[in-house]
Amino acid sequence: MSANQIIGKTSRWLRDIGSYLPSSLRTCSQEEFIMQSLGIEDYSPTEAVQIQLIKWSKPDARWLKVNIDGSIGGNLGTGGGGGGICRDHRGELIVGFHNSYGRVTNTYVEAQAMADRLQICKNMGLSNIIVESDS
Repeated sequence: MSANQIIGKTSRWLRDIGSYLPSSLRTCSQEEFIMQSLGIEDYSPTEAVQIQLIKWSKPDARWLKVNIDGSIGGNLGTGGGGGGICRDHRGELIVGFHNSYGRVTNTYVEAQAMADRLQICKNMGLSNIIVESDS
């Protein structure tokens, strides 16, 4: 199911259940309705949220793309880890990887994950690498 299909079905579901709601909730915006349904009474959005669809794009024919990400349990949380994948110009998986880094910052996890992945690619004899990260 595509993202558009999921959004469409969710929107229809929210619209359909609206007829079963008390009249006090029918006049609310979708965000207010959702927050009230979750028991969050003091919700007041400060600015409009803009949603942007982000899609992975294939690298050119002679290139590989490494996508990495890191995560921790709160800054200096209980533990951090990072991982990623390397794909070719057809989107085919070349190698996937992950590692645990212990109690560190998110910046450390992201940087170390990048360094580790590039070392793995180097050890495999891979070159012409594009690296993408969210940090």
